[in-house]
Amino acid sequence: MPSHKFDKFKVRAVVFCLVMCLLFALIIYRLVNLQIINGEKYLITAESRVFDVLPLRAARGNILDRYGRPIVTNKISLSLVIQKRNLTKSHINQLIVNLIEMLESSNHAIICDGLPITKTFRYEFTENVKNNINLNKFTKNLIKEKKLSENYGAEELINALILKYEIDVSKYRPEILRKILDINYDMDLRAFSSGNPYVIAHDVDVEVAVKINEQKDTFKGVVIIEEPSRCYINQELASHILGRVGPIYREEYEKLKYKNYSIHSIIGKDGLEKALEDDIKGKDGIFLVGSRKSSILSSLTPTPGNNAMLTLDIKLQEALENSLRDRIQSISSASAGAGIVVNVNTGEILAIASYPTFKLSEFDKNYNQMIKDPNKPLFNRATYGLYAPGSTLKSLVAIAALQEGIITPKDQIKDLGIYTYYPGYHPTCLVYKKCGYTHGLVNVEKALQTSCNYFFYEIGRRLGIENIAKYCKYFGLGAKTGIEIENESVGIIASPEFKAKSGQLWYPGNTLQAAIGQSDNAFTLTQLATYISMISNGGVRHKLYLIKSIHSSSDGKLLKLFTPEIIQKIEISPENKEAIFNGMALASKSGTASNAFGNFKMQICSKTGTAEISDGIVDNGLFVAFGPKERPEIAVVVVVEHAKWGSAITQIARDVFDAYFKTGYRQDISHKNNVLLA
Repeated sequence: MPSHKFDKFKVRAVVFCLVMCLLFALIIYRLVNLQIINGEKYLITAESRVFDVLPLRAARGNILDRYGRPIVTNKISLSLVIQKRNLTKSHINQLIVNLIEMLESSNHAIICDGLPITKTFRYEFTENVKNNINLNKFTKNLIKEKKLSENYGAEELINALILKYEIDVSKYRPEILRKILDINYDMDLRAFSSGNPYVIAHDVDVEVAVKINEQKDTFKGVVIIEEPSRCYINQELASHILGRVGPIYREEYEKLKYKNYSIHSIIGKDGLEKALEDDIKGKDGIFLVGSRKSSILSSLTPTPGNNAMLTLDIKLQEALENSLRDRIQSISSASAGAGIVVNVNTGEILAIASYPTFKLSEFDKNYNQMIKDPNKPLFNRATYGLYAPGSTLKSLVAIAALQEGIITPKDQIKDLGIYTYYPGYHPTCLVYKKCGYTHGLVNVEKALQTSCNYFFYEIGRRLGIENIAKYCKYFGLGAKTGIEIENESVGIIASPEFKAKSGQLWYPGNTLQAAIGQSDNAFTLTQLATYISMISNGGVRHKLYLIKSIHSSSDGKLLKLFTPEIIQKIEISPENKEAIFNGMALASKSGTASNAFGNFKMQICSKTGTAEISDGIVDNGLFVAFGPKERPEIAVVVVVEHAKWGSAITQIARDVFDAYFKTGYRQDISHKNNVLLA
């Protein structure tokens, strides 16, 4: 080879070697830079592309009584979060089992109600989805995806879910298998994914958190976070009214995501927590966590919700609930009841209770037990229970007769014991049936004092059912009262039209029974409170309400103020009003309520009621009252199921009036402010 060609080749070889060395040097430099000099920075950057979004829960606003005393606040609690990344379905199923065993051994229940199928074999759809209707969108899509038969049943859906979640049925007992399905289904409802972890338990004990940290291999994929949770100052106070909070579900999220909700949000599920949602929710924050638990990439601070002040007086609420409980427990045939106290001049609810009650903080843990309890502690009898008013309706019928000119305050009707106006139907006055004598000549005042059925049979016949029904509507019966919580029944006003809906005829005897609060009449306590308030204030019907104002949680600034709202007015003449007041005051002083109010320091107007019930067992007892007579301030309405007599429950109202007048907390009669009297 010529020398000049050899030299040229040699130069190229040297250049090639130099280039290769330079490339190797660059690679080595890059590796050193990536792994040593800027390793932490690039690791975080890499992790930021694969991260979990963990919630920083905003504290919900406090719920306060009308004087600013706390009812519901917040505390910092621990929650368990499952991160999906790198976990197989098999691992998730076993992790669920491990967590169930851990939590249940610590008496911490996991309640997942999303899957609408009974808990035990043979499986059936729950009541709310009978005939396979009312299924949520996710379940409908699953049915379509799995190509279930047209007449699929609950068991077929269970089998489809087992396949979907890849559950090895040979590994788990049936009751554990059912719980695995519940939680997997709940995960789907809450969009569990690699970027969206699942909160399996809120407010767990510190001991549980310690055990999970000590057994990291068993609980791989579980993260423990701190978040605010609801704290109830009195565990059982106003539980039916305050309501629950719970995790948002996929379909709820689809409706609320435009209001700055996240899939991790806790929302009000019922009661005031739901009614106040927009005001007390707050705005959740987040922090991003990389593959290493210590790697918090960034965070967004949550904003607490506003505080809500209610119309409730917590001391009066306690007095009502304590007396309701004690009286019910003292009556052998009774097991349940409710009560309400209303400011008759504004419609503000000062106290409202249903018994038996429950602890909101233990709702999840005790849910299965409560749902099976024959006394139905979860049922809100104050707003949802429908009760025949019995003789408590007689004040309304008396006003109707006076206003329509059927009678005057001085007119008398002779009680003959047996009412014989209609052939073939002869109802009796109760005193005649029990004792064999009559009330003699009776005017409207004496009729209310003695609760004379004969008198009300006669004026009811003269009025006619159309007028009775008309005045029921005037006084807010058979209609929702406007109270903010959703679970309020409409009620039933006895009428030929209502009978006709079930294919029945209306007979003259039905009018007589309607006039004494029987027949088909059925009303809520909130409606009875509206009616008795209208009598006391001369015919003004207010919307009942529980929320008084909204205040900033940061500086206490007033943001919203809710004021009395008048729905309807009727003009009750002074002489008619006086006659009703006098008759109801006599009922308290020397009549059917004298056992509780005969020696009371001020005049209270009242009416007892004993209502027959369809199942034929012991009658319900009802009682309505307002006072003081000279210038009414509050109305009290009470019902106790199977109390036998209305007179048996008058002490509950007496305890409420005692508490109201003795505590020093009184409503300013101007209705503009609340004042604490010295």
